[in-house]
Amino acid sequence: MAVQIIVAVAENGIIGKDNTLIWDLPDDMRHFVRHTKGHPVIMGRKTFESMGKPLPGRPNFIITRNPDYRVDGCSIHLTLSDALEAAKKLDDDVFIIGGAEIYRQSQSLTDVMLITQVHHKFDGDTSFKISDPSEWKLVSSEFHDKDDHHQQSFTIERYERID
Repeated sequence: MAVQIIVAVAENGIIGKDNTLIWDLPDDMRHFVRHTKGHPVIMGRKTFESMGKPLPGRPNFIITRNPDYRVDGCSIHLTLSDALEAAKKLDDDVFIIGGAEIYRQSQSLTDVMLITQVHHKFDGDTSFKISDPSEWKLVSSEFHDKDDHHQQSFTIERYERID
């Protein structure tokens, strides 16, 4: 069983602005879909609302403080631990997909982090950082240069928790 964070982060730690993604990296989006498709995804309410609909092909779990919040096709939970418990009943692999507060809460419960390092600094209002880098080992790294479809170069990194 692996709880995995999947996130794209700018050089200055920014992951979003005004509840939206601030870059367009099709190969990173394919990486996201390839890893999460068929597996439960856990996200905060704001992250869900920024997408506007459940992600297809995977069980969607939303964390919110509002006990009356409802979305067709999604499982609603008041805490991260409740969402994780429910998601783990469906699959051995569970993905945490944002936002910043859910990433922060989940790091101590996570086995793997898939971090796309976007090689550019962005203006934003939401950030991500590894809370304790000494707990993680970089096990793979794949560089993608900018091109006609990608305005920024980026590197997809896989970190595993050190036992």
